[in-house]
Order: sequence, then C-alpha cells, then structure tokens
Amino acid sequence: MSKMSDMAATIEELRTAAAAINDAANWLAEMFGGAGDAEPAAPAEPALTLEQVRAVLADKSRQGHTAEIRSLLQKYGATRLSGIDPIHYKALLADIRPAAEPWHRISERCAKWSSVPAVPEEGRIFLLLP
Repeated sequence: MSKMSDMAATIEELRTAAAAINDAANWLAEMFGGAGDAEPAAPAEPALTLEQVRAVLADKSRQGHTAEIRSLLQKYGATRLSGIDPIHYKALLADIRPAAEPWHRISERCAKWSSVPAVPEEGRIFLLLP
C-alpha cells in the first residue's frame, strides 16, 4: 500500500476509535451524570434482527476480519449467520473485537512514520509524526 492509502486507512481507524470513545463518554455521562441516587428505569432493548447483525458482520468482514467472523459463527454452532439462534445475536456482537481493537493497527502504521509508535496510555492517545 502507498503512504497515502496507509494514511487514509489510519484516519478512518482514528474516526472509528473516536466514535467508540464518544459512545463510551455518552454512556458514562448517562450512568453517572444523573440526579442523586435515583436509578433510571431500564428501557426494554429491542431485539436484534438478522439484518442488523448481518450489517455489523459485513462491515467487520470488509475491514479484514472475515476469519474471526467465521470462527465466531462456529463458536455458536453455525457456518452461516442464518444458522444462529436469534437469542444469541447480542452475545455474538459482544464477542466481536472490542472498540479498542483498532489501536493495534494504528500503532503498527504509526511505527512506519515515526520512531515512537502511538499507544493508548491511561486513556490518552499519542500520535507522533516526523
């Protein structure tokens, strides 16, 4: 890959990581930003559909995680997503690599551009470019 395509891929991964961080911050604000000790009523989660799960897995496959997806399907006793019981959809999505997964690839790419790689350190991101 050329340096520009490496940079474009890294930028996209940074955006994905930023979205994950934003979601985490929103969740924390929601959990701990409420008034007093009143606990919010847990809203009923809508059931995941085959189409929703398929969209997430297709996105992960396009990102190069096809082998990981296949192994997860096998873990749930199926060779195709349609062979998995819908009650396992939430657990299947939870088993996909966590949002922090892009850090490994970002660190590898940054090592190409700098002698000091970017690594997450106590919730901070350091990206040093020449």
